[in-house]
Amino acid sequence: MGSFDGVADVYHESRHGYPDELRNHLVEIGTLWPNASVLDLGAGTGQLARLAAEVAASVVAMDPEPDMVRVGQRVTAEHPGIRWITGDDGDVGNFFGPSSLDLVLIGNAFHHMDQASLLTTLDSVVGPNGAVVVCSSSIPVWLQETEWSEALRTTLSDLLGRRPYASGAPRHESDTKMLLASPFPNVSEWILERPRRRSVDSIVGELISSASGAIDEPGARLLRHAIDPHMTDGTVQEIVTTRAVIARRKQH
Repeated sequence: MGSFDGVADVYHESRHGYPDELRNHLVEIGTLWPNASVLDLGAGTGQLARLAAEVAASVVAMDPEPDMVRVGQRVTAEHPGIRWITGDDGDVGNFFGPSSLDLVLIGNAFHHMDQASLLTTLDSVVGPNGAVVVCSSSIPVWLQETEWSEALRTTLSDLLGRRPYASGAPRHESDTKMLLASPFPNVSEWILERPRRRSVDSIVGELISSASGAIDEPGARLLRHAIDPHMTDGTVQEIVTTRAVIARRKQH
C-alpha cells in the first residue's frame, strides 16, 4: 500500500518470518548449500537473509531503505555471514559480477521491482546452476478471507478515501508468468499453510508499515476498534500461507 520509509522497527515486529520448512525445501532441491553465495534482494529487515545464513556462509542483504538496513543489521547481528548493502533492484549489476551469485531470494518485494530489467541483470550475475526464488510470507492482513479482514478493508476505505487494499500485495500469477518468460523458465511452486493466533498490535503494525505515513494514531485506533469484535482472548485466527516460486534455467 505504500513505501516502508521510517517504519522499519514496526515492520520487523509485525511481519511474519519464514518457516524452517522453506529452508529445508531449498536445501533438498539443491538451491541452498553451505558454499552458496546468496542475495536477499529487497531484504526488509532480513527475514530471508537469516534463513539463508543458517546454511550458507555468504549472504548479502540489500534494501533501498536506510532505516531497514539499520534495523536489519541490528536484528541479524548473530549471523556474521550476513553483509548489508543499501540499494534497490536497479543497483544489482553495480554490486555483483558475472556468475557471482548462486541464489537470489526476493521476499514480498518482486511486485515493487522493474521485473524485466532485473531478470535480465540476474541472467548475468546468477551462475548457470543458480536459482531465483520469489517468496511471500503470508497473505496481507487486509486481503484475507475472514470477517476481521473484511472489517479492516471497510475501515481502510473510510480512512484513506479509496480502496487501497488491492495493491501492495504479491501477485503470484503475474510473477510466475514473468519468470516463465525469463532466462529462468524452469518454475516450480512451494506452499505451506499453517494456523496462527495473531494479536491486534501485530495486525495494526503490518498495516502501518505497509501504508507508510498514511495511518496516524487515530487511524490505528479505528483499525483496532474494527478488529475488537472478532477477537478471542486478544487474538484472531489466521491461516498463514507461505509461498515460494522457484525459478531455474532449463537443463540441457
